[in-house]
Amino acid sequence: PKYDGAANVIVLKNRKHPEIFSHRQGKKGLIDHTFKLNYDKLVSNTGSPRPTVVWAETMGYKDKKPLHVSKLSGLLNAGLTNTRYDKTPFKNIVYNIDTYKGKDVSTKPYSEKLELLKVLAKHNKFLTLPELATTPTQKSLLIKNVLKHKHPQTSEGVVLYDLHKPLPLKSKFDKEFVVYVKGFKSGKGKFSKSTGGIEYSHTPNGPIVGIIGGGFTEELRQHLYDKPEKFKNKAILVKAQERLSSGALRAPIFLDFVENQ
Repeated sequence: PKYDGAANVIVLKNRKHPEIFSHRQGKKGLIDHTFKLNYDKLVSNTGSPRPTVVWAETMGYKDKKPLHVSKLSGLLNAGLTNTRYDKTPFKNIVYNIDTYKGKDVSTKPYSEKLELLKVLAKHNKFLTLPELATTPTQKSLLIKNVLKHKHPQTSEGVVLYDLHKPLPLKSKFDKEFVVYVKGFKSGKGKFSKSTGGIEYSHTPNGPIVGIIGGGFTEELRQHLYDKPEKFKNKAILVKAQERLSSGALRAPIFLDFVENQ
């Protein structure tokens, strides 16, 4: 399954506490989650003082159910640097490895990487292997459960592992929505003289709930910029991961205009 958590990088050194960082950088550099997750109280077991670096999807739980990624991100990125989450269970689903005991293994086939991850998860209880479906029956059941929102961990999609290649491939199950153009946002950089995004609502006369910034060709961006009145209130088809409680779509992408609606 494609776990819908926070993408993090974990650095392990034998007999030292693990360090966990967001995969993205903040304005002031690396975003360090080590203290908030109480990982400064843990001890890594790798058998070498040289660093081991793994990729993980960090999940948070409440009442044994995964926290929505928006809630999880709010916890991890809160401005209070002295915040510790003692009562929120976290789990690190490790799915890739870059460095093992100081040696670069980033280009190794996934079959070799998986064996290394198994060893690390066995000796470091704060690391968990992902659920793996290996037979045709298991794969079919996994996809069915994810699509029907019956999987206990996710409804976002699946991850495909080719044992002969170094990196897994994510496959997200996006949904399609019809929304209405309500306004336009100017672009930045190379799009400074064209439209950067469309403000949208879910009904013809409804309130603006979000912005769509992806899926447009440069030609369409220019048309939207030059003649906005031609496109305002038009219905458009978009794909997105989900509709949030606020009404906004998560990661919306423009697909096409909808005629006769």
